[in-house]
Amino acid sequence: EYDDNPPPIHIGGGEVYGNWIADTVFIDGGIHVPHNQSLTIQEGVTVYFTGSYDFDVYGDLTINGTREDSVKITSYVDGPGPSSWTGLRIYDHDHNRAQVTNINFTIIENGQNGIYYYGVGYDDITPPQHTLSYSVIQMNSGDGIGSDNRFEQLTINDCKVTRNGWWNYGVGVWIGWDAQNVSVTNSDIMHNGYENEGDYGVGVRIYERAKNILLDN
Repeated sequence: EYDDNPPPIHIGGGEVYGNWIADTVFIDGGIHVPHNQSLTIQEGVTVYFTGSYDFDVYGDLTINGTREDSVKITSYVDGPGPSSWTGLRIYDHDHNRAQVTNINFTIIENGQNGIYYYGVGYDDITPPQHTLSYSVIQMNSGDGIGSDNRFEQLTINDCKVTRNGWWNYGVGVWIGWDAQNVSVTNSDIMHNGYENEGDYGVGVRIYERAKNILLDN
C-alpha cells in the first residue's frame, strides 16, 4: 500500500543518490552526489541542514517541485550565518560526460551562498545542461546564484532572487571567471547586498571576460 505521508529521515553525511520522497529530510553531515549517480527530490520535500554542512553535486540533480507543492532546502537554525549550511554547489568536473541538473519550483534559503555552479576550468568538450526555473533564492549570506571557473550552459527562468548578500560583497547573481552561455530571463532580482547599499550590493554582477550572457528581466 502506498504511503502518502512517509516519516522524516536523517542522513548523517556522505554519498547521496536515488529518490527522496519523505516530507522532511534532515541532513546531519556533508553530502555529495557522486559523478556517476543522480539524485531526484520529489515535490513537497523540505530539506533541513542541521549545521554548517555541504551539499555538493558531481553527478546529476533533478528537483521536481510544483507550483502547488514546492521543494525547500534550508537551514534548521534561524536565518543565514556561520552555522548555516554552505549552499548548493554544482561541480561539472568531468569532461567525459555532460552533467545535467534541472531544478523547478524550489526555495533555496538561509545558506552561506544560495546555489553555485562551477565549470571544469578549461574548454569543455561535453558541456553540461543546467536549468533553474520558477524558484526562489533568498536570505543567503553571500551570493544568491553564482557561476564560476569557466562555467557554461545555464538557463535561469522565472525566478525570484532576493535579500541575499548579508555580507558586504554579496550580490543577487554573480556571473564570473570566463562563464559563458548563461541566460537570465523573466526573473525578479531585488534587494540584494545590504538592500543594495553594500560596496558590491547589486542585482547582477558580470565578470568582464564572461561570454554569451543574456539578461532579459
